[in-house]
Order: sequence, then structure tokens, then C-alpha cells
Amino acid sequence: MNTITIPKKLIQNDDIVMIPRKRYEQLIKIVKETENDWLYEEPFKSELLRRIKNAQKQKNIKKYIEWKRK
Repeated sequence: MNTITIPKKLIQNDDIVMIPRKRYEQLIKIVKETENDWLYEEPFKSELLRRIKNAQKQKNIKKYIEWKRK
């Protein structure tokens, strides 16, 4: 059995997960297949971009309604 030493600095803030390379490649393949989310396809993409642009414009001219907390 091989011994692996992992420095504490590497795992300081995150969990570390070890999986076989085959499983990793399968996961990557699944992620690539599902990257084409319907939100980023037309007509949704242009609507999202329009809303973002409008929100940025309102923020720049300070024409927005602040959230009222109770």
C-alpha cells in the first residue's frame, strides 16, 4: 500500500476528495453534456442580458429601490 502525504496548507479551507481517474473523466463528460443550460439559449439569453444591462444602468444612476427590511 502506498502512502500519500498531503500538506495541511493544501487542505486548509477545503475538503479533499480522491476518486479514480475513470470516475473523474465520467464526471467531466457529464458536466460538459449538461453545460448547455436552457437559460443561456435564445430567447432567454438575450432577455437575461437585457435585464442585467438595465440593472447596471439603474445602479450607475442610483435609480433603484432599496430593499426595506422589517
